[in-house]
Amino acid sequence: MLQPVKVLSPEERGAARWAAFLEDPDAWLDQRPAKAAGQLGSRHPDFVHSADKRRSLWLDSHTTPPEVHKVRRPMPADCE
Repeated sequence: MLQPVKVLSPEERGAARWAAFLEDPDAWLDQRPAKAAGQLGSRHPDFVHSADKRRSLWLDSHTTPPEVHKVRRPMPADCE
């Protein structure tokens, strides 16, 4: 018999993605330099998963846990 699938709330999905980011930050592409250079729009995500582009993260999202701002990678100095 099939088990029911739990539908995650936006907060739960965000928490799971940020946990994946913190566990393996190198698996995520940092889009902030391209956003700062105007190559991507301001609404583009800050980080995109390299293997699954549908998994994306925004630093200013209401689902971003506070601890992310303490441990996230700084933006390269030449892109600020």
